Amino acid sequence: MAVERESWRARLLQDLFRVVAFVVVAGAVAAAVYFPPPTSPRGLDVVARVAAGFTAELLAIALLRLVVPTPRRGAHRIEKNAEYGAWLMSAAFAEVAMHPALRFPFWFLHSTRVLYLRALGARVSWGASLHEQVHIREPALFAVGAGSQIEPGVTVEAALHGAGRVRVGPVTIGEGCLIGAHAILLPGSTIGHDARIESGAIVGEDVRVGVQAVVGAGARLGQEVDLGSYTSVGAGAIVAQGVVVGDRGRIAPGAVVERDTKIGEREVWGGNPAVRVKG
Repeated sequence: MAVERESWRARLLQDLFRVVAFVVVAGAVAAAVYFPPPTSPRGLDVVARVAAGFTAELLAIALLRLVVPTPRRGAHRIEKNAEYGAWLMSAAFAEVAMHPALRFPFWFLHSTRVLYLRALGARVSWGASLHEQVHIREPALFAVGAGSQIEPGVTVEAALHGAGRVRVGPVTIGEGCLIGAHAILLPGSTIGHDARIESGAIVGEDVRVGVQAVVGAGARLGQEVDLGSYTSVGAGAIVAQGVVVGDRGRIAPGAVVERDTKIGEREVWGGNPAVRVKG
């Protein structure tokens, strides 16, 4: 019963904060659009009001982001404590700001999309390419380098619930990476420069993908997997928690790698522990 009460109160707190965040943003836009006295010519006045509304929304979002605490990395117990409260507030604010009704003025153009995400605390390079159908749950915990491309349907999850805790971790994508359509990046995942995550792949919590590594379509990487530089994981492979793959190591398509397995440099894993070929 105590857990249910706390959950109910937490959701109520989130709802209240959602309302407050929306009212602040909507109020700023309304003040910029409706309250200045009219000027002539009328066409120029309309254009100026629309521009003022967009600017007011962006400034309100940026100021709220400065005020709302960014959740710290770690596993925070779901109870009355500062870290969990910070996550509740930040998650509620992100949900409001990323709602299509608020973000749509900025979401059509790539440049304004990046500008909006940066106002929300994301470290997004102007040289990165993000499709409009990318889902980013907590922009303040998201970073992507120049030249990287994120395709449609990609989901970036910086927080997950489980075992009475919310696990929070930033998601970082290096320069020149490709994140394929409908791939999923979970909290704490780090993608090295020029790496390639193929469509439908899942990169688990606290996973490190090395420089120029390739994760095949539909592959699954469990928690705390460590892929060295120039490694490759074949399509449909399942890599369990704690697996370490040395530089230029390879996992065959469809292979299953058991928990805490160590694959050395240039080794090829074919799914059978007895089949380990030195490259």
